[in-house]
Amino acid sequence: MTLYLTIENKIITSTICQNLYKTELNNYIIISTQKNLDLKIDDRFFFHKCKGIVIEESKDFVLIHNDPFNSIPLYVYQDRKSNSLIVSSSIKKIVDIYSSVLTIDIVGLWEAIVLGNCINKRTIYNEILSMPSASFLNISKENVFEIERYWDYSIMEDQNIADSQSITETLYNKLDQVFNKLDKSCEYIMGLSGGLDSRITLAMLQGKIRKENLKLFTFGYDDRIYEYKYASAVAKNLNYNVPEFYYLNHKIYSEFMNEFIAQSGGSIGFQHSHIYTYLSTANIKSNSCFISNYYSDATFGYSAKYQKKIDDTLENSDIYNKIIKLSIESSIRNGILNDLNEIAKMYSIEFNYSSFDEYFYVTERNPKFHMVLSEIYRYFLPVECPYADFELLTLMISIPLKFRHDKIMVDQILLKYFDQGLSNIGDVSSRNWNGVDMGVFKNYRFHMLNRINSVLRVITRGYIQIFNPFQTEVFERIFFLNFKKDFFGAINLFANLKIIDKNLKKWYFKTPLRSGQGISERYQILSLYFYLKDTIKHGFIKHMHT
Repeated sequence: MTLYLTIENKIITSTICQNLYKTELNNYIIISTQKNLDLKIDDRFFFHKCKGIVIEESKDFVLIHNDPFNSIPLYVYQDRKSNSLIVSSSIKKIVDIYSSVLTIDIVGLWEAIVLGNCINKRTIYNEILSMPSASFLNISKENVFEIERYWDYSIMEDQNIADSQSITETLYNKLDQVFNKLDKSCEYIMGLSGGLDSRITLAMLQGKIRKENLKLFTFGYDDRIYEYKYASAVAKNLNYNVPEFYYLNHKIYSEFMNEFIAQSGGSIGFQHSHIYTYLSTANIKSNSCFISNYYSDATFGYSAKYQKKIDDTLENSDIYNKIIKLSIESSIRNGILNDLNEIAKMYSIEFNYSSFDEYFYVTERNPKFHMVLSEIYRYFLPVECPYADFELLTLMISIPLKFRHDKIMVDQILLKYFDQGLSNIGDVSSRNWNGVDMGVFKNYRFHMLNRINSVLRVITRGYIQIFNPFQTEVFERIFFLNFKKDFFGAINLFANLKIIDKNLKKWYFKTPLRSGQGISERYQILSLYFYLKDTIKHGFIKHMHT
């Protein structure tokens, strides 16, 4: 837990603040993820310069604004018994205190399963609301409150940008400013992958912090994987120490599974707990800080395509079609679509996003997934997210799609400003595996190994697999060896509770798990099962509403 506010009759009666920085300025209370702020408050637009939340108190109201990145996720619960309002960055804290009166929101449950996190204002609990990014909480008389958006992410194309060379220079200078803000007195911990984002972070850190003050780690199921090979090469080329290798196996996931799932209130599955488990065992000092590369995909254009989508509406989006095809009750589907419609109301084809799917990825997926993970890491130490920067985001989205699609600006910066051969080191980013950059032979080998292992998993029940250097984690094998029985227990329980219907139950029992297909949903179901099964057994969950 990093932030916990109790509000009674428009007065904040208690504040707990951990691994965050509190500043009072005029009538405002600023709680930020950043240290040593030099702010001149300009109403809610302080988010142009810092990250966090701003609280304004008066005799008539309390206003709480969060930033466009959801840097400090906020959950809201109304305690009618004590006539108080609880606002916390820790949904776990709220659940721990008020578990006896909470009921499950089955729409939120399905959003967590299918989308990997709840969206809009929803959590898996009816009584707990989640503030969307770029929103404010308005608390008026007798703790009557409403949550509204204050910004729609309306970023237009800058038509003055005519060539990639000049905008590459502008972007580099902006990144230089962002990384210059880091506190040089801290000792930093950072995960280093084989992808482009972490290598450009490491390159930008040169000269900003002392190299001996940076501890690197790379995770994976085997230290022979390309992820570790490329990460080590990047570190060596930039004269950093080779990253520590952190082995991932079912014991790691099992040991921290329940603890991690509870931190997100059941919204995020334990398959995403690798950094959390590493930090739980790391040597963290009083001046330690974690550098997270989260939001870099959104900023650099992972979901941006070269061609802007024609007739771009919610109904034509990939995410809409995914929900429409689900074998779930119409009331649940309509609940998810209603949440998507609330997000789509803000969107305009005039904005410089290539599609609604990119808009959703920038404004909803990253704030409600990646930034929630960053908040969970603050359980251990302060966290810096350099790519969650307002000026950086607005600059990047304004760049014409032909210059920023598929993160090609990252390649341009590496080629132009760093001569250590970083762009020539192999790349294992998701962009590479799905794109033309991979090469015919690597593509064939990658998919062939996956297909062979898919067959071997079924035949040998996961005991025999061919080593695949392209993979970082072996979720499918861990599932077969360690969690398959639990998964079928989850399906039976959820079918009995009518969370899933009979047809979907049959599908899960009969359909073999293919490489990468449906594995995320299965782990989300497992996570919710482990999170909720004890409360279900004790009769705690009696009613689930849509």
